Amino acid sequence: MDRQVTVPYYEDDTATLYVGDCFDVLERLDADSVDCIITSPPYAMQRASTYGGIPEADYPAWAVDLFEKFARVLKTDGSVLWNISPHVRGGQLADYTLRMRLALRGAGWFEHDELVWVKPDKMPTGKPTWPVRAWESIHWFSRTPDPWVDAKACGNEITPELRERAAALPNAFRGRDARLGWDHLGSGYGRMGERSRAKNWLQVAVRAIPNDVDHPAPFPHQLAEWLVQMFARPGGVVLDPFSGSASTGLAANKHGRRYIGIDLDPAYHDLALRTRLRQPGLDLEGITA
Repeated sequence: MDRQVTVPYYEDDTATLYVGDCFDVLERLDADSVDCIITSPPYAMQRASTYGGIPEADYPAWAVDLFEKFARVLKTDGSVLWNISPHVRGGQLADYTLRMRLALRGAGWFEHDELVWVKPDKMPTGKPTWPVRAWESIHWFSRTPDPWVDAKACGNEITPELRERAAALPNAFRGRDARLGWDHLGSGYGRMGERSRAKNWLQVAVRAIPNDVDHPAPFPHQLAEWLVQMFARPGGVVLDPFSGSASTGLAANKHGRRYIGIDLDPAYHDLALRTRLRQPGLDLEGITA
């Protein structure tokens, strides 16, 4: 196996970066060592000219093979958060992501939800007479029906003002709660503790990505932070097998999780170390390429 795969490209107390094909690198990681995987994988052949791709016909089988590698390194209750958005061609939405999801279910993975990244400033690409597709999916998978998750980590604080507002709800609204089976919520906020659960969508503008992050497909670190806080235990390990500019690494570092990043191109690790993973005293001369 190539030396770049077996020896970290960069390593410190908070992050380890590998150069190589993630299929090969994953073989070298310890079993049951990763709390969650957060990544934006290749979008079939949509960006093939930039960093390669996978034909749509092969995509489901490729994903199943990769998730098999994930299963070895993931903890039993660990999650995979898979950010992807299909394209439209010839007036029809590509179906490779749908077939991928069904194939993963058939391989024993639980698909718990489809989280949504809302992009309010999405460029008006696509057919000029159609609505702008201003959101992307984040598919949540695990190997268990009950994965570790802290939905309140990114929820709203239940303030005294909110509790007073709930207590002042008119009787008609309370009756509607009972009719719909929501009365167990205690009139809105009464029994929800200190925080509410997060919704399954997050709005983050594309312009939130800094100009110094020169990568063809970065995603905002705020999106990665949202996922890291909910799906990775405090002090745990977060893996991104398509690390790129390391949005996930920045989020993991900020919230006290250790990061493992894998990428084929060492230039993206260099970019991440200059921008996303920079720390006081970071020694770029220590990189072992």
